[in-house]
Amino acid sequence: GYSILTTSTILTQYLTLMNVEIDEKLATALLYGIKTDTTDFTRGSTLKDLEAVKILYPKANHDVLSKIEMPLISAETFDVIAQAIKNRMVKGSYLLSNTGFIRERDTLPQAAEYLLNLEGISTVLVYGIINEKIHVSGRNRDSRINLGDVMQEAFGDIGQAGGHAHAAAAKISLGLFGR
Repeated sequence: GYSILTTSTILTQYLTLMNVEIDEKLATALLYGIKTDTTDFTRGSTLKDLEAVKILYPKANHDVLSKIEMPLISAETFDVIAQAIKNRMVKGSYLLSNTGFIRERDTLPQAAEYLLNLEGISTVLVYGIINEKIHVSGRNRDSRINLGDVMQEAFGDIGQAGGHAHAAAAKISLGLFGR
């Protein structure tokens, strides 16, 4: 079999082969990309990824990297996560939560990511209402499920849906129910 390399690893290889100097900002960004794509080297990391890290690690700004990895969250995001925790329903390893009316769609993926850390949970769907639309964000760590395909099958005919195996989203208009 073959391994899939992260985009950051491929770019690091190209830059190294072309003898292009990798400065601190680029090294920090590329290192963050590798860490993100491999979920801190716990999913799908390869020897080539680790070789790229060996090049990037000494050049990267680790203070900036820490701030990127653990950003401050807004009060809105904090409230949505709290609502998602409060309203969670669990069936087996699946978790579903309604956050009610929200102002920012980007709070949903953050809530889904947070809830995916709950012990025994492999798949999370968090949904909320913004401007007469239901927004759904999903996260998944079950290799038997392609969440993007599931969301497309479930919501594609009634809204917009898609994503990939581990992260997906959908948007469904409330239509007449929105008024």
